[in-house]
Amino acid sequence: MSERSLIALAGLAALDCAAAGPASATPVDPADVRAALILNGAAINDADEYDGGVYSMSGQIDNYAFNVKLLGCTDNRDCATVMIYSLFDAPGDPPIEAYEKVNGYNDNYLDGRAFILRADGNFTYGFDLVIQLDGEEAFSTLHVKRFQSALGDFVDHMKD
Repeated sequence: MSERSLIALAGLAALDCAAAGPASATPVDPADVRAALILNGAAINDADEYDGGVYSMSGQIDNYAFNVKLLGCTDNRDCATVMIYSLFDAPGDPPIEAYEKVNGYNDNYLDGRAFILRADGNFTYGFDLVIQLDGEEAFSTLHVKRFQSALGDFVDHMKD
């Protein structure tokens, strides 16, 4: 087959993929997220909250408090994005070393995002993992394990 034919076939394949459109979403129900967390040893607080397309829940896993926000939810509880995060309060204004540690985490680790929040003369270290359910996978206990592992890496990094 000539080079010109191969280029033409590649172009047709690209057009065919574009015509198919983006992958369909694999939504998750908040009850499935709750179940995956519990299967990984989390203790979940009793009530989920719903506020205009966002479900929230909180609990404890591996001795750390965490929160979950399910975003892009429809009225029938199908959610497109899961964000799991933990917050760690600290007194006073954050020293420059705190920012350096957070930046060091973000520069050296692939999973999750570290950040600092400031309010009322205190600050909070934060860590989150966002799972966008884009049609290639469904939310599972593997996502929870990924959060647990990344959170452990974050805590270890901040202690060093």
